Formats: sequence, structure tokens, C-alpha cells
Amino acid sequence: MAKNLVGGENNHVLDSRNATGGQRMLVEYACRLRDEGLDAAGIVAGLESIRDRIELYACVNTLEYLHKGGRISHAVYTLGSLAQIKPIISVDNDGRVS
Repeated sequence: MAKNLVGGENNHVLDSRNATGGQRMLVEYACRLRDEGLDAAGIVAGLESIRDRIELYACVNTLEYLHKGGRISHAVYTLGSLAQIKPIISVDNDGRVS
């Protein structure tokens, strides 16, 4: 859909399968490939070759936003907050948050 909205033959759309941190790494790598003289197709191929090696981990200080976002139930939020649990969240290579 994004490619059709912009139009043009030289537009490429790549699913990063990641969150902000992983997307930034891909953008920086794309800039490096551009500076090396690769064309758009070469840059996309390069990004696809490293995309699945990016792993993102984050430790959250509170369960509040996981609860507000519907990722955990009220009971889990309450018990986890009382126990002062600090979960580690990851984004896997398929873009799934766990």
C-alpha cells in the first residue's frame, strides 16, 4: 500500500520486523550502503540480509503501560506490581513482541 501511495518505479518498501531501535540500525546501515555507491535494489538486498539478525531487548520499569496497552491482564498487573517484577521484553525476527 505504501508503495502505491507514493508511486514511481524506484520506490522500495521493506518491513523491518522490528521496533524503533532496530529500525534505526537498518536506516544507518542503509545510509552506509548508499555512501558505498549501492543502488536502491542493492540497499534493499543488503537490508534484507541483516534484518533477521537484529534482536531487540528492553527491560521495563513498570507494568503500567503493558496493562494499559492490553498486553497483560489487570490481575497480572496487580500481582506483578506488588512483586516489583521488571519484565524483559523482546522483539523476535518475525516482529512478535514477547
